[in-house]
Amino acid sequence: MAAFEEADYRRAIFYWQRLRALEAPGSPGHTMLGQVIERASRELGEPVGEPAVVAEKANTPSEASTDGGVVVQVFLPDGEQPPAGAAVFVLARPEGAAAGMPIAVVRIESPSWPLQVALTDATSMAGQLLSDFGTVSIEAQVSKNGQPGRQNALFWGRVDIATVGSGVPVQIRLNRD
Repeated sequence: MAAFEEADYRRAIFYWQRLRALEAPGSPGHTMLGQVIERASRELGEPVGEPAVVAEKANTPSEASTDGGVVVQVFLPDGEQPPAGAAVFVLARPEGAAAGMPIAVVRIESPSWPLQVALTDATSMAGQLLSDFGTVSIEAQVSKNGQPGRQNALFWGRVDIATVGSGVPVQIRLNRD
């Protein structure tokens, strides 16, 4: 909001698109963020249509190892499968933080298992860069309703210390919540 209030509409759109990518399509949050992105686009004099969602650019494992990122491999519990349409959230927080705003997040709909994603500066949130951190905590959640948060998770797992930019994949084996 601060960027919008300062008339830095491009920066506001950039962050809102990232947040919108985390919301389930059609949810109130997804709709609201689409509206504020549209308003900021109008302020810039740009054509208004369906706001683009931030692509999962730089979300390849090879880029994460050279881009100050973290490669994450996520495994389901043996014999388990999430329901069709489940969303997976993989996020980084400051080392030791179990809650609060993540540094970087990736949301994936109905992935193939095991899942491999990369958290990079391109997936960073709220003006932070993942590459500014030496170590982080990594959490993965399989959401039953498309919303992030442990309260919505069918499965989740966490690694308390992951080295940013090491190129060594972090492995998370999920547990049933």
